[in-house]
Amino acid sequence: MNYRSLRWALLAAAFACAGSSFAADSLVDTKAVGNASAPSPKAKSKYASDPKQKVVDINGASKQELMKLPYVDEATADKIIEGRPFLSKAHLVSRKIIGAGPYQVIAKRIIARQESKPKK
Repeated sequence: MNYRSLRWALLAAAFACAGSSFAADSLVDTKAVGNASAPSPKAKSKYASDPKQKVVDINGASKQELMKLPYVDEATADKIIEGRPFLSKAHLVSRKIIGAGPYQVIAKRIIARQESKPKK
């Protein structure tokens, strides 16, 4: 057996062993939890999507409108305003204004409208 084959075999064995230990660590001991119950379906997350909430235009919204979005504080709203105009709402992540996780939460709530040029 050559070195390359041996290296891949050892690597595969290491992943197989590590995978089983991670799976064992992720199991929940129901006796240790006690009588904990699942949250009620009526309980809403702070960041749950609200169908009544209107879409916010990141190119034209005021600082107060931007701060109504989850994960957008005063400093982040200022960064959004300074970075305008955005060609796409994904530029919030690519320009490192917000992280990928918060972006996933607010992606359905924002839009980047472009100013339409008047036709001559």
